[in-house]
Amino acid sequence: MKVNRFFLALFSWLHVFRFASSLVPQQKSAVAPPRTRETKQLCRHKHNEEVENETPRALKSSSQNRMIRWYRKYRNLCETKPLCTKAFSQSVIGGIGSVLSQYVLASSSEIPLTINWHQVQAFALSGLLFEGPYFHWWFSGLWKMGRWLEEKKQFPLSPSAITTIQIIVDQTIGVLLFFPTYFFAFEILQSIVLAKVPDLLTARNRLGVEFLNVMRTNYLVWPFANFIIFRHVPEALRVLATSIVAVLWNAFLCSRVAGIA
Repeated sequence: MKVNRFFLALFSWLHVFRFASSLVPQQKSAVAPPRTRETKQLCRHKHNEEVENETPRALKSSSQNRMIRWYRKYRNLCETKPLCTKAFSQSVIGGIGSVLSQYVLASSSEIPLTINWHQVQAFALSGLLFEGPYFHWWFSGLWKMGRWLEEKKQFPLSPSAITTIQIIVDQTIGVLLFFPTYFFAFEILQSIVLAKVPDLLTARNRLGVEFLNVMRTNYLVWPFANFIIFRHVPEALRVLATSIVAVLWNAFLCSRVAGIA
Protein backbone atom coordinates (compact mmCIF):
# COMPACT_ATOMS: atom_id res chain seq x y z
CA MET A 1 0.00 0.00 0.00
CA LYS A 2 2.85 2.30 0.88
CA VAL A 3 4.57 1.32 -2.40
CA ASN A 4 1.47 2.16 -4.41
CA ARG A 5 1.23 5.57 -2.70
CA PHE A 6 4.92 6.18 -3.43
CA PHE A 7 4.56 5.44 -7.15
CA LEU A 8 1.37 7.53 -7.32
CA ALA A 9 3.15 10.47 -5.70
CA LEU A 10 6.16 10.04 -8.01
CA PHE A 11 3.91 9.92 -11.08
CA SER A 12 2.11 13.06 -9.95
CA TRP A 13 5.35 14.94 -9.38
CA LEU A 14 6.60 13.91 -12.83
CA HIS A 15 3.49 15.48 -14.37
CA VAL A 16 4.04 18.64 -12.34
CA PHE A 17 7.67 18.94 -13.47
CA ARG A 18 6.72 18.30 -17.10
CA PHE A 19 4.05 21.02 -16.98
CA ALA A 20 6.45 23.47 -15.29
CA SER A 21 9.19 22.78 -17.83
CA SER A 22 6.77 23.50 -20.69
CA LEU A 23 6.20 27.00 -19.29
CA VAL A 24 9.92 27.88 -19.31
CA PRO A 25 11.27 29.07 -22.76
CA GLN A 26 13.80 26.66 -24.15
CA GLN A 27 17.37 27.83 -24.67
CA LYS A 28 19.08 27.34 -28.04
CA SER A 29 21.48 24.50 -27.87
CA ALA A 30 23.94 26.02 -30.35
CA VAL A 31 25.63 29.21 -29.23
CA ALA A 32 26.92 31.52 -31.95
CA PRO A 33 30.64 32.10 -31.75
CA PRO A 34 31.75 35.60 -30.80
CA ARG A 35 32.30 37.95 -33.75
CA THR A 36 35.89 38.97 -34.13
CA ARG A 37 37.10 42.22 -35.71
CA GLU A 38 37.88 40.45 -39.01
CA THR A 39 34.39 38.94 -39.08
CA LYS A 40 32.77 42.32 -38.48
CA GLN A 41 34.85 43.93 -41.26
CA LEU A 42 33.98 41.10 -43.65
CA CYS A 43 30.25 41.47 -42.94
CA ARG A 44 30.45 45.23 -43.32
CA HIS A 45 32.31 44.85 -46.66
CA LYS A 46 29.69 42.42 -47.99
CA HIS A 47 26.91 44.78 -46.93
CA ASN A 48 28.58 47.71 -48.69
CA GLU A 49 29.00 45.63 -51.87
CA GLU A 50 25.32 44.68 -51.81
CA VAL A 51 24.32 48.33 -51.37
CA GLU A 52 26.62 49.45 -54.20
CA ASN A 53 25.24 46.76 -56.51
CA GLU A 54 21.62 47.45 -55.66
CA THR A 55 21.81 51.26 -55.89
CA PRO A 56 22.55 51.46 -59.66
CA ARG A 57 19.88 48.85 -60.33
CA ALA A 58 17.34 50.80 -58.31
CA LEU A 59 18.27 54.07 -60.03
CA LYS A 60 18.21 52.43 -63.46
CA SER A 61 14.86 50.82 -62.75
CA SER A 62 13.47 54.10 -61.44
CA SER A 63 14.65 56.05 -64.51
CA GLN A 64 13.28 53.38 -66.84
CA ASN A 65 9.92 53.44 -65.09
CA ARG A 66 9.87 57.23 -65.31
CA MET A 67 10.63 57.14 -69.05
CA ILE A 68 7.95 54.51 -69.58
CA ARG A 69 5.40 56.67 -67.74
CA TRP A 70 6.37 59.72 -69.78
CA TYR A 71 6.13 57.75 -73.02
CA ARG A 72 2.72 56.37 -72.08
CA LYS A 73 1.47 59.88 -71.30
CA TYR A 74 2.86 61.14 -74.62
CA ARG A 75 1.30 58.23 -76.49
CA ASN A 76 -2.03 58.83 -74.76
CA LEU A 77 -1.88 62.51 -75.73
CA CYS A 78 -1.12 61.53 -79.33
CA GLU A 79 -4.31 59.47 -79.35
CA THR A 80 -6.60 61.83 -77.41
CA LYS A 81 -5.25 65.23 -78.55
CA PRO A 82 -3.22 64.48 -81.68
CA LEU A 83 -3.23 67.96 -83.25
CA CYS A 84 -2.09 69.84 -80.13
CA THR A 85 0.46 67.18 -79.20
CA LYS A 86 2.08 67.13 -82.64
CA ALA A 87 2.05 70.91 -82.85
CA PHE A 88 3.84 71.31 -79.51
CA SER A 89 6.24 68.46 -80.40
CA GLN A 90 7.19 70.17 -83.66
CA SER A 91 7.60 73.44 -81.82
CA VAL A 92 10.16 71.87 -79.49
CA ILE A 93 11.89 70.10 -82.39
CA GLY A 94 12.05 73.33 -84.40
CA GLY A 95 13.62 75.22 -81.50
CA ILE A 96 16.19 72.46 -80.87
CA GLY A 97 16.98 72.29 -84.60
CA SER A 98 17.63 76.03 -84.70
CA VAL A 99 20.02 75.83 -81.73
CA LEU A 100 21.84 72.86 -83.29
CA SER A 101 22.21 74.60 -86.64
CA GLN A 102 23.71 77.68 -84.96
CA TYR A 103 26.03 75.48 -82.92
CA VAL A 104 27.25 73.63 -86.04
CA LEU A 105 27.79 76.93 -87.86
CA ALA A 106 29.79 78.36 -84.95
CA SER A 107 31.87 75.19 -84.61
CA SER A 108 32.66 74.92 -88.32
CA SER A 109 33.51 78.63 -88.55
CA GLU A 110 35.51 78.58 -85.29
CA ILE A 111 33.64 81.56 -83.93
CA PRO A 112 32.09 82.00 -80.48
CA LEU A 113 28.55 80.65 -80.22
CA THR A 114 25.92 83.35 -79.80
CA ILE A 115 22.39 82.03 -79.87
CA ASN A 116 19.97 84.05 -81.99
CA TRP A 117 16.91 83.65 -79.79
CA HIS A 118 14.66 85.46 -82.24
CA GLN A 119 15.44 82.79 -84.80
CA VAL A 120 14.82 80.04 -82.24
CA GLN A 121 11.44 81.58 -81.43
CA ALA A 122 10.60 81.85 -85.14
CA PHE A 123 11.31 78.17 -85.79
CA ALA A 124 9.46 77.14 -82.64
CA LEU A 125 6.47 79.23 -83.73
CA SER A 126 6.70 77.72 -87.21
CA GLY A 127 6.59 74.22 -85.75
CA LEU A 128 3.61 75.13 -83.60
CA LEU A 129 1.48 76.84 -86.24
CA PHE A 130 2.62 75.28 -89.52
CA GLU A 131 4.68 72.06 -89.32
CA GLY A 132 2.70 70.38 -86.55
CA PRO A 133 -0.76 70.89 -88.14
CA TYR A 134 0.62 70.06 -91.60
CA PHE A 135 2.23 66.79 -90.48
CA HIS A 136 -0.90 65.83 -88.55
CA TRP A 137 -3.05 66.31 -91.63
CA TRP A 138 -0.61 64.80 -94.11
CA PHE A 139 0.40 61.66 -92.20
CA SER A 140 -3.18 60.99 -91.16
CA GLY A 141 -3.98 60.92 -94.86
CA LEU A 142 -1.09 58.54 -95.53
CA TRP A 143 -2.25 56.14 -92.78
CA LYS A 144 -5.80 56.21 -94.18
CA MET A 145 -4.47 55.51 -97.66
CA GLY A 146 -2.46 52.57 -96.32
CA ARG A 147 -5.51 51.07 -94.59
CA TRP A 148 -7.56 51.61 -97.76
CA LEU A 149 -4.95 49.73 -99.82
CA GLU A 150 -4.95 46.90 -97.27
CA GLU A 151 -8.74 46.53 -97.52
CA LYS A 152 -8.85 46.39 -101.33
CA LYS A 153 -9.53 42.79 -102.26
CA GLN A 154 -9.45 43.22 -106.05
CA PHE A 155 -5.75 44.12 -106.06
CA PRO A 156 -4.13 42.59 -102.97
CA LEU A 157 -0.79 44.21 -102.11
CA SER A 158 1.96 43.15 -99.78
CA PRO A 159 2.88 45.36 -96.79
CA SER A 160 6.15 46.32 -98.49
CA ALA A 161 4.29 47.42 -101.63
CA ILE A 162 1.86 49.53 -99.57
CA THR A 163 4.77 51.15 -97.74
CA THR A 164 6.50 51.88 -101.04
CA ILE A 165 3.37 53.56 -102.41
CA GLN A 166 3.08 55.70 -99.27
CA ILE A 167 6.71 56.78 -99.56
CA ILE A 168 6.33 57.65 -103.26
CA VAL A 169 3.30 59.81 -102.53
CA ASP A 170 5.05 61.42 -99.57
CA GLN A 171 8.27 62.16 -101.46
CA THR A 172 6.54 63.60 -104.52
CA ILE A 173 3.27 65.33 -103.67
CA GLY A 174 4.15 65.76 -100.01
CA VAL A 175 7.52 67.48 -100.39
CA LEU A 176 6.33 69.64 -103.31
CA LEU A 177 3.52 70.91 -101.10
CA PHE A 178 5.57 71.31 -97.93
CA PHE A 179 8.92 72.89 -98.78
CA PRO A 180 7.85 75.88 -100.93
CA THR A 181 5.08 76.70 -98.45
CA TYR A 182 7.48 76.35 -95.52
CA PHE A 183 9.86 79.02 -96.82
CA PHE A 184 7.05 81.58 -97.02
CA ALA A 185 5.42 80.48 -93.75
CA PHE A 186 8.72 80.88 -91.91
CA GLU A 187 9.23 84.37 -93.35
CA ILE A 188 5.78 85.43 -92.15
CA LEU A 189 6.19 83.92 -88.67
CA GLN A 190 9.70 85.32 -88.30
CA SER A 191 8.30 88.76 -89.17
CA ILE A 192 5.77 88.33 -86.36
CA VAL A 193 8.57 87.56 -83.89
CA LEU A 194 10.65 90.53 -85.11
CA ALA A 195 7.58 92.80 -85.34
CA LYS A 196 8.24 93.77 -88.95
CA VAL A 197 6.55 93.50 -92.35
CA PRO A 198 7.12 90.12 -94.08
CA ASP A 199 9.49 90.26 -97.03
CA LEU A 200 8.06 87.61 -99.35
CA LEU A 201 10.51 88.55 -102.10
CA THR A 202 13.39 87.50 -99.86
CA ALA A 203 11.62 84.23 -99.13
CA ARG A 204 11.14 83.60 -102.85
CA ASN A 205 14.80 84.30 -103.61
CA ARG A 206 15.93 82.02 -100.77
CA LEU A 207 13.60 79.31 -102.05
CA GLY A 208 15.12 79.57 -105.53
CA VAL A 209 18.64 79.26 -104.14
CA GLU A 210 18.10 76.52 -101.55
CA PHE A 211 15.21 74.43 -102.94
CA LEU A 212 17.29 71.98 -105.00
CA ASN A 213 19.81 71.52 -102.20
CA VAL A 214 17.03 70.88 -99.67
CA MET A 215 15.31 68.41 -102.01
CA ARG A 216 18.55 66.55 -102.70
CA THR A 217 19.31 66.19 -99.00
CA ASN A 218 15.70 65.22 -98.34
CA TYR A 219 15.97 62.30 -100.77
CA LEU A 220 19.15 61.15 -99.04
CA VAL A 221 17.47 61.01 -95.62
CA TRP A 222 13.69 60.59 -95.62
CA PRO A 223 12.86 57.80 -98.12
CA PHE A 224 15.02 55.31 -96.22
CA ALA A 225 13.96 56.65 -92.80
CA ASN A 226 10.26 56.60 -93.74
CA PHE A 227 10.49 53.06 -95.12
CA ILE A 228 11.91 51.83 -91.81
CA ILE A 229 9.34 53.82 -89.81
CA PHE A 230 6.31 52.92 -91.95
CA ARG A 231 7.25 49.27 -92.33
CA HIS A 232 8.75 48.22 -89.02
CA VAL A 233 7.65 50.73 -86.35
CA PRO A 234 4.15 50.36 -84.82
CA GLU A 235 1.78 53.19 -85.63
CA ALA A 236 1.71 54.37 -82.02
CA LEU A 237 5.52 54.78 -82.05
CA ARG A 238 5.85 56.42 -85.47
CA VAL A 239 5.49 59.94 -84.14
CA LEU A 240 8.33 59.37 -81.68
CA ALA A 241 10.56 57.67 -84.28
CA THR A 242 9.93 60.43 -86.82
CA SER A 243 10.68 63.07 -84.19
CA ILE A 244 14.08 61.52 -83.44
CA VAL A 245 15.08 61.74 -87.11
CA ALA A 246 13.46 65.16 -87.43
CA VAL A 247 15.71 66.70 -84.76
CA LEU A 248 18.78 66.28 -86.98
CA TRP A 249 16.85 67.06 -90.15
CA ASN A 250 15.49 70.29 -88.67
CA ALA A 251 19.01 71.39 -87.80
CA PHE A 252 19.85 71.23 -91.51
CA LEU A 253 16.52 72.71 -92.62
CA CYS A 254 16.84 75.61 -90.18
CA SER A 255 20.25 76.48 -91.57
CA ARG A 256 18.86 76.57 -95.13
CA VAL A 257 15.59 78.34 -94.50
CA ALA A 258 17.16 80.95 -92.24
CA GLY A 259 19.95 81.54 -94.74
CA ILE A 260 22.80 80.99 -92.28
CA ALA A 261 24.50 78.10 -94.06
